[in-house]
Amino acid sequence: MTPPSARSGPEGRLRRLLGAVLQPGPLARRLALRVILFSSAIALAITAVELTDGYLDDVRKIDQRMVQIRDAHLDSVIQNVWVADRERIDTLLVGIMRLPDFVLAEIRVAGRTEQRRGPGLSGPGVERTFELEYLHQGRLQNIGQLVVAASYAGARQRVLEHAVFLLLSNALKTLLVAFFIFGLFQRLVGRHLEKISAYAKAQAHAQEAPPLRLDRAEPAGADELGALVTDINHLRDELVQLSRTQQQQLAVLGEQAALLELAHDAIIVRDLQGCIRFWNHGAETTYGWTRAQALGRAMHQLLQTNLPESLVNIEDTLHRTGRWEGQVGHTTQQGERIVVASRWALKYDSGGAPQAVLEINRDVTERRLIEERIERLAHTDALTQLPNRLKLDEKLSQAIEAAGRHQGMLAVLFVDLDQFKQVNDTLGHDAGDQLLVEVAQRLKACVRGSDIVARLGSDEFVVVLTSLKNDAVVLPTTAKVLEALRQPFEIGVHQVQSDCTIGVALFPTHGEDARTLIKRADNAMYLGKSQGRGVVRFHVMD
Repeated sequence: MTPPSARSGPEGRLRRLLGAVLQPGPLARRLALRVILFSSAIALAITAVELTDGYLDDVRKIDQRMVQIRDAHLDSVIQNVWVADRERIDTLLVGIMRLPDFVLAEIRVAGRTEQRRGPGLSGPGVERTFELEYLHQGRLQNIGQLVVAASYAGARQRVLEHAVFLLLSNALKTLLVAFFIFGLFQRLVGRHLEKISAYAKAQAHAQEAPPLRLDRAEPAGADELGALVTDINHLRDELVQLSRTQQQQLAVLGEQAALLELAHDAIIVRDLQGCIRFWNHGAETTYGWTRAQALGRAMHQLLQTNLPESLVNIEDTLHRTGRWEGQVGHTTQQGERIVVASRWALKYDSGGAPQAVLEINRDVTERRLIEERIERLAHTDALTQLPNRLKLDEKLSQAIEAAGRHQGMLAVLFVDLDQFKQVNDTLGHDAGDQLLVEVAQRLKACVRGSDIVARLGSDEFVVVLTSLKNDAVVLPTTAKVLEALRQPFEIGVHQVQSDCTIGVALFPTHGEDARTLIKRADNAMYLGKSQGRGVVRFHVMD
């Protein structure tokens, strides 16, 4: 039997500490692991800084040697290359190769290697070329190049060797500190927390449980563990009461939700953490998941929700007003993306605190597609898929507003095909349509993605060059358009030649609204046609 003095003396305390180390709890292990990880992270950061500094110092030394070559050797190299003293040149190249980390010294004349020392770079490194210029009869003549290269392999090897030493020494220090903290924490805190955890688990399965008590001598004063035990014993009664209240409230909520079971809309109730608590038949029909598959799942993850604004803003509106409406993107069980008109309502408990969110979702995917198609047909030319006149007015007005805000300018190019009627008359309307499609593609290829290309009708197109600082790019762009449309078009088995005439109006010089600019560019184009086809004509103010 161990004497009492041994249990309470230094030997007993040491034995208990070793026992805690050899039989640690999970929290003690996690604490030790975090100490090791944190210490290792700090050590790694310091090591990385030291290694990086050493590596960069080596790189700087290589750069300094490059400067040394330029200042100390370049003149000698130039003199000997001029007199073609190959032996002396070779001596100089050997001298350069003796510098640390240098792997190449080479003389090139007229792009060909004349003399070379070293294998050259086979990995990361730096290569410099020095021009060899000789002053002869008052003129500098380029007589070749001196190419030198230095490898970073030596610097990396030195960094690696130093890294191994630092990592091993820091790892030993970290393990020693973690070992001490490991045992101390387990003895003073860990074993008591294990008892508290066991008590909490036991209470979760029992209606009543005796007050929690720790297996330790009562401390002289209050400490954190004692305060924790007191709080747990107080919390026990509150949790039991809260659990009963929640069960009653969920029962009432379930009864209310049952009344909505026959609705065609998807009706979903989720708690404030986003977990699904109710899933009606309409939700099964809309999304494909059965109630059993959906309940308890995180709603936004299950349906891959795509919100029209940030969730933070939506929840702010929901908590301020109690409701939110909008169109939301969801994914069904079959992987199909659908759009739903969603209405959210916040539900409160008897104390006025938020308890759950009720969602009513109606599938409006087909309606949305029809609306988008109508919108597209109203603003897009059906043949070329370019913006039509209505969409051009809108986009041009926006571009004018942006240019006015930034004191910029833009150019409106009115493009009219010169031989379009002849193509229609000789090859038919199908060929004419194909020609218009090809013209649209070539016009888009001539401008930037931020510019506008639209079709007004028949063989008339408008190109808007936006966000211009000046008119310097206008003429090059019109020349590019003329050249692109002069190239033959392959229409079926026929090769069609078609020029164009371009009228140009500038904002703000020639007008400050869309209608005026288009009209004046149109007038300039007709004036150009009257003076000869295939030309560019700028509007001239009266």
